[in-house]
Amino acid sequence: ERAIQVERDHTVEIQMVSRAWDRVKGKQPNTRSNINCIRESVNHLDNLNCTPGAVNMKKKHAVMKFLRDYDSGDGKGLRQNLLDCGMGPNTTRLICTTYEEAAHEISDKVTKEGTKVYDDFADEIKLMIGYIRLD
Repeated sequence: ERAIQVERDHTVEIQMVSRAWDRVKGKQPNTRSNINCIRESVNHLDNLNCTPGAVNMKKKHAVMKFLRDYDSGDGKGLRQNLLDCGMGPNTTRLICTTYEEAAHEISDKVTKEGTKVYDDFADEIKLMIGYIRLD
């Protein structure tokens, strides 16, 4: 019998966080303290879960397509990309819902730092939430 490989996974994927940061960092200095606050928020337990490896791989492909679509302002959104990558509807809804919750947590944590760079980053993460297209 084959064991299922379970991986520690970020709910809001690092690639999404990196893209949000890249979109706002030109507006603000790229300081170590800015990056550390975001890193701590992203690596917090609120944004981590255990995911079967096969699900995580499908999610990775869907997220990369989502980011290409997000940059172009076109595409189907994360929900449809997950379905297109072979994710089941229940798992897709769970991923999108937990993403939305975790993204709000990250946004709230960095906004509490009270500087424009954190506000801009939080706004960008929230824009990504709107591009999930749950329905």
